[in-house]
Amino acid sequence: MLEPALLNETSEILSKNFSADEIDKIGNMLYSGYSTHEIAGESNHITFSSSRAASVLVSYSNTMRKTFELVKLLIELDDSTINGKAVGINGLETYLNKLTKCGIIYDFKKENCITATRTGMFL
Repeated sequence: MLEPALLNETSEILSKNFSADEIDKIGNMLYSGYSTHEIAGESNHITFSSSRAASVLVSYSNTMRKTFELVKLLIELDDSTINGKAVGINGLETYLNKLTKCGIIYDFKKENCITATRTGMFL
């Protein structure tokens, strides 16, 4: 689980780099049948802003205790494609630095998020 400030940062980086439809697609990569509208309790004809869609996804991931999986997917989406569009995540290095300062490290070799206390490292 992430601290509230990091949950907000995760929402911000998602909303700045992806549209609401792309965020919905990212949710589908993590959760089968994911729908921002369904989770938010809204009708399908309601249009979501990217910031609201990101907030719903981050909140749902936190509730499902899959926040690290969302962070991992976000990092792995850098320099890939989604909906046929090339993805380059702006602000990813700053985001990774903030994670590290809070004791969460993304291991690029193992492609996994680990906590610093679990590895015996102290920041």
